[in-house]
This record gives sequence, C-alpha cells and structure tokens, in this order.
Amino acid sequence: GAPDDGVSLGLLGKGPLTAGVVGRWRSSRDNDNDLRGFDKIDGTVEGGVFVNWWPADWMRLRAEARHGFGGHDSWVGDFGADAIVRADRWVLTAGPRLGWGDASFTRKYFEVTPLEASRSPLGVQAFSPSGASWSPGAIVSAEYRVNPRWSLESVGSYRRVTGDAADSPIVADLGSRDQFSVSLSVRYSLGQ
Repeated sequence: GAPDDGVSLGLLGKGPLTAGVVGRWRSSRDNDNDLRGFDKIDGTVEGGVFVNWWPADWMRLRAEARHGFGGHDSWVGDFGADAIVRADRWVLTAGPRLGWGDASFTRKYFEVTPLEASRSPLGVQAFSPSGASWSPGAIVSAEYRVNPRWSLESVGSYRRVTGDAADSPIVADLGSRDQFSVSLSVRYSLGQ
C-alpha cells in the first residue's frame, strides 16, 4: 500500500482487483492559535470501503469512500494512482491524488459563522460555503527495507485546497491553499 492509504482489510478479490473495508482517523480541530474563537471539532472515525486495481505490476489505482462518525458525519473520498519501482531493498512510489468532501464536510471544516467571526481576534469575516470540496495533489515516497519486517520510509506530499473551501477565511486569510507535508518514519510489518 501507499503511505497515505487508510487502514484496510481486503475482503474480496485476488490478483489485480481487490476490495474491502477501510478506516481512518481525522484529528480534532482545537480553538487555539489562529482559530481562537472558532468552535472546536472533535476527532472523527471515518469508515467505509476501498477498491484497488493493479493494471500493471508497476501501477496501482485506489479509491476510498468513507463516512464520518464523531466530529463530522459527512461523506469523504480519496482517489489515487501510484507508479511503483522496486529495486533490491528500495521501494519508490509517486502519483497523483484527489481528495473530496461533500457539502456537509465543507461546511463543518471551512464555514465561519457570524458568532465565530465576532469571537475571532484576527478580524475574519463570516463565510458560508455551499458546495463540495476538492483537493488535488501528489505524493512521493521512498522506503528502504532493512529486513522483511523493518523499514525506513520518507514521504513528501502536496495538496491544493480548491472550490468553496479555498475561499474560506480559514484558508485564504489564516492558512494557505497549498498544503505540504514531509515525514520520516520507521515501520514494522506484521505477519510477513
């Protein structure tokens, strides 16, 4: 799997087409720093289904559809393609990504109510989005397998917030439409 896959359990299919259940954790949003005066959003468990398709040994396509339970009760999805190169102990992947959240998700995370605008010390304006949110981007990873169970992995990703979400003061005034992430991790694989 790719480093940004949800926690998955395959239930159907063998070979190039598989499907199953998937889960993700979306962290809470606190009302501190630039978001002072905003309503807090609790952490959310997102559960749903995934489909993987391997049209070639070096390419994987994946789609996830999930529903939130807890902080939000919206539908979200992630779509991606990965080119994969395996060389000795190295596994290199790269590919495009597209995240989606329904209108309820966009309102939950990007709306600024008049009350929140009045409580914010940063002078943001009230904002009410009406549509779904889309976030196209890309991810690149390099994994070095120390042995069959242990590996080191570095990941770089980029996402661009678009649509109504990009016009929210939370993004346009307090944050950025461009979202970058870099990580370095040690991984241990079970059951190999």
